[in-house]
Amino acid sequence: MRKIQINKKELEYAYLEEKKTIEMLAKEFNVNKETIWKRLQEFNIPRRKPGLQVGQKLTLYHKKQISKSKKGNRNPAWKVGQ
Repeated sequence: MRKIQINKKELEYAYLEEKKTIEMLAKEFNVNKETIWKRLQEFNIPRRKPGLQVGQKLTLYHKKQISKSKKGNRNPAWKVGQ
């Protein structure tokens, strides 16, 4: 079984700085998710916790995006004619 070559700096940057998911990295490197998991452990790259962290706040940009996505008929409470 041959070992897939993945550059530590490239993986670290994509995972920690670009905030790519393990699934996204697996597709990008053309490997399965387990390989990415193993490389993160092998390179001692700290795992991120899923979702927003306690105390972490949304940026103004993200608040506007959420607000925009919930206007009009995209709002689950919206009723026709109102």
